[in-house]
Amino acid sequence: MRHLRQLLFEKSNIYMKSQVSFKMQTHSVTRFRDWRISGNLNSVRNQGEGESCFAFASCAAVEFLYHRHPNFEQRVLLSPQDLWNNLVDVNLLMGADDDDEGGCSIPLALTWIRDHGCVLEEDSPYLGVLQHPLPLNERLVKMRIETVVPVLSKNMEYNVFHYGPVIVSIDWIPEMELISGDEIYQGPRHASAFDPTLVTRHAVLVIGFGARRVENELVRFWLIQNSHGPEWGHNGCAKFTRAKIHNRYLINDGWRPAGVTNLDANGIEYEV
Repeated sequence: MRHLRQLLFEKSNIYMKSQVSFKMQTHSVTRFRDWRISGNLNSVRNQGEGESCFAFASCAAVEFLYHRHPNFEQRVLLSPQDLWNNLVDVNLLMGADDDDEGGCSIPLALTWIRDHGCVLEEDSPYLGVLQHPLPLNERLVKMRIETVVPVLSKNMEYNVFHYGPVIVSIDWIPEMELISGDEIYQGPRHASAFDPTLVTRHAVLVIGFGARRVENELVRFWLIQNSHGPEWGHNGCAKFTRAKIHNRYLINDGWRPAGVTNLDANGIEYEV
């Protein structure tokens, strides 16, 4: 029995060390999380020229919940195209340029998934161009979420650590397109980079957080997953500083899906 207790203690100690980094020199404790390690995230995808980031981020967050659920064993790849088609009115955009196809808010996207569910990528492949949506009764829905949880910035770390990825909408500036490697992005040098004429809104997933010593200073960061393909950042992900940059944070409030089910709102199981 004593040997068993010792073994359990050692295993617990190893687990704690894998999640918490102790900085003895400064007597501070820094937690970290990287949900890529869990295997519940799919590979990074590429939205191309379509303004469908909200759809990619939403699908990735729901896929994570599905893969983490103990009752669902198969891997799934959900359709951003279906979500995009249904949430952006193509009739209003028929005269628009291809580069101005419009987007959608994250809470609206998650609410749609709660009410109408998701279809698989194979049933509605991504084309990179907005299409007219199928009638709702013709969509091959496989799952939906049960609720949408708003996440305040002050609660971001807790939610990411305990529940999983959180979707955020960030001020995307041109230089972010050039982020590469595994260094911490610490924002633009000049505040003029946030000129409203240069900034667009862009949805990404916060999939973790941590800290790294840079020039003898401990820099805390958010780990984000983008939808610009694996060539962007470091295999499609990047570290964004949690410090204020020009009187603003790069990552603020967000939303996360909660509860994933293969039953519709009436309790009837979707056909698999």
